[in-house]
Amino acid sequence: VDPEAAADPEGSLLEFIEMLGLTLSDVQLVGPETLDGRETFVYSYTETLGELTAQNRVWLGVNDGRLYRTESISELNGENLLTLAVYEYDVPLVIEAPQINEGG
Repeated sequence: VDPEAAADPEGSLLEFIEMLGLTLSDVQLVGPETLDGRETFVYSYTETLGELTAQNRVWLGVNDGRLYRTESISELNGENLLTLAVYEYDVPLVIEAPQINEGG
């Protein structure tokens, strides 16, 4: 399995990171992992924005390069913060119009 399959071919992610003024370092491929039945590559990296530093992990789909999970551990004002995000795609969505009560 090729980790390059999870790369952003247009570089838009890198441009976004640069625009925010973020610094990424210590980027490493942790390895392949199955997440909810989907093959992913897990990467770890350190993110710095001003005085805030965070240790991060991301799960990118092997076959589609999509972001499926992120974990970030940082410290702010002496408190450890854990941020976890899980992403789902192509989930069926049904929107129903509200019922109107005409009788008051």
